[in-house]
Amino acid sequence: MKRDSQNYTGEIGSAGERRETASPKLQFEIFFGDHASGADAKTFLAKAKDADIIGFEKSGIEPNMIKLLRQLSAGIPVDYRVRQTDNWEFGEQLLQGIREMKKPVLLADLHKGLGSFLYDTYSAFHSRQSQEALLDFCEGNFDAAMRRIKLCEILSVKPNEFRERIIAARLEPQTKKLLKTNPQLRGKNSLHAIFFLGRAHTPIMHERSLPESARMGIAHAYLKTYYEQIYQLRRRKRDVPDELYARLIAESAIRLFLDQKYGLKKDDVPSFAMITNAAHLITRRMKENEIRELSSSLGKAEDERDLSEETDQSDAAEKSFFRPKQMDMIEALVEQKGMPLPSSFKELDTFISAHEPRWKL
Repeated sequence: MKRDSQNYTGEIGSAGERRETASPKLQFEIFFGDHASGADAKTFLAKAKDADIIGFEKSGIEPNMIKLLRQLSAGIPVDYRVRQTDNWEFGEQLLQGIREMKKPVLLADLHKGLGSFLYDTYSAFHSRQSQEALLDFCEGNFDAAMRRIKLCEILSVKPNEFRERIIAARLEPQTKKLLKTNPQLRGKNSLHAIFFLGRAHTPIMHERSLPESARMGIAHAYLKTYYEQIYQLRRRKRDVPDELYARLIAESAIRLFLDQKYGLKKDDVPSFAMITNAAHLITRRMKENEIRELSSSLGKAEDERDLSEETDQSDAAEKSFFRPKQMDMIEALVEQKGMPLPSSFKELDTFISAHEPRWKL
């Protein structure tokens, strides 16, 4: 009987004869979620509890990182320090989970090289330009904000498409490599590998190089943001109306407004999810002309700030993005849309449920 070399591995028996054993059947799950906080990492790790192999997106994989992950997954005591980036809490919690779970780690993302350098350079550009677009918007420069955000999102397609294709093509071969270095995996009939990606990357499910067994999972704590909607439309080569770009900027502004109003706890999924979803639901009711008017009003309030604000050197003032007058403007607009905000953060869950029946954390 002819054996398929890809489905069988050879082992040497005690009598020196060659014994063939069937390789485990590989089953892949691509789990999409957010990666802004330590709590987001906990959501993924809870989902990965029953998996045999875990993986996650990380551009620019270096040899030292590979060595660290192998040591952590093998339960070898090792000291490490997570670089303090915007989402460092996610990385710290993820590494801690890998150490506790002791599962082999699947590395299918871009390794350090020209590809990862170009992707990371673009990501830094996107982040910077997105922040500049938000500042333009809040200073009353709506047209400048729109130009910036359109450029960002148009340029985002090719780098992300390239990265998604690399990940899709590497999932199966990288998993088979893990079989060679982790003999405990080879005795199973099937292996469940789960790989974590940011929620905007769902177009990867249409990649032809994705393993046939791959299925999709998603963290339901978040509604689909306008960033995700625009990227996914552009990825499918669909036209994006200006109103969606306007809502993307407004959604970011409203999220900062809610953060400032209630206080954001990034280590708590319910808090972060509710702030994000409430901002999306409010923005969903806004038309492009209303968003333009909001930008103009915020800009005028910025220009008309009084002397007391100029001389306020308190910690709260330093950390605040919006001035009190701007906060009042946004709150008034939300009320005009028939969505009066609760006074307490604890009631925000009820607010979201009232405007989005499908909401359930």
